[in-house]
Amino acid sequence: MFDTVVPFMFGLLITEYGLKDRVKNHGFIAFLILSTLSLVFYIYSPRGFSPTLNKHGILTGFLGGKLTYAGVINSFSGVIIEKVAEQRNILSFLALFVLVLSTGINTSRSYMGGILISAITITFLNFKRYYRYFILILFLFILAAIFFPKTRNRLKTTTPHHPDSSIKIRIDLWKMGIHIIKQHPFTGLGFEVWPKVADSMVEKFGSELLKSKIKTNSTSARAIRGHFHNTYLQMAVNGGIILLVFYLYLIFTMLKESFYLEEPMKSAYLFMFITFLVAGFFEYNFSDAEVAHAVFFFSGIYLQRRST
Repeated sequence: MFDTVVPFMFGLLITEYGLKDRVKNHGFIAFLILSTLSLVFYIYSPRGFSPTLNKHGILTGFLGGKLTYAGVINSFSGVIIEKVAEQRNILSFLALFVLVLSTGINTSRSYMGGILISAITITFLNFKRYYRYFILILFLFILAAIFFPKTRNRLKTTTPHHPDSSIKIRIDLWKMGIHIIKQHPFTGLGFEVWPKVADSMVEKFGSELLKSKIKTNSTSARAIRGHFHNTYLQMAVNGGIILLVFYLYLIFTMLKESFYLEEPMKSAYLFMFITFLVAGFFEYNFSDAEVAHAVFFFSGIYLQRRST
């Protein structure tokens, strides 16, 4: 409730009191300044400025982690798409450039995929208006993969037989999650119970890979104990089928309401929200509360603008 309803209502109230344009404009400027500086310092920080800044400090964590950073900056993607479609000036295109390149260099595969699918979606709905932006976004991701080895190496981990086991761990976690849901279809395990019972559950129902990683690899163990790296599966594990159905109904309602918006607000909102939903297939969006707060706050602002 606090991660969805409260920020959503706050967005509605801001719109009701006529502050929506001010919030969006200030948010756009804040994103442009902070994210541009972050990207510049990540690519090149002066020698002696910080021994770790350009490799670990900026795009991987001033909000707590690289996924948090990727999720929060992508909550501004709707505002950016709206600015690009309406104004088509240097600042709006610079913001889109910074957003996409930062996500690519950040190496968050889930948000990279989310941006691409969102771009495909709005291009499909309005080809003449948005196909150029899809080409630009694709080009920027390719640029990141060519010039930044970290991005290229991260993308290689999605290929079959790659020694990186993060994909295999996710798949095994999802299989175990489905087994748990079958055991507790209506109640789930309870809210945030999984971290407390992860070790015993892995021992009972986990694959050999999960059993090995949770005992021998501290990084993998932390990832396994944290959550299931899938918002929809985690909802069902936390609260059973009932909670999952409620969440899916909420998503369906918000998507339905978005189609009453006029352009470019409709495409702007769909871009932001679909990115969030797609990332949720590979990450637990609500483990980083900042991401959910930002997305549902902007949802309140945009969906209040539906035409009558």
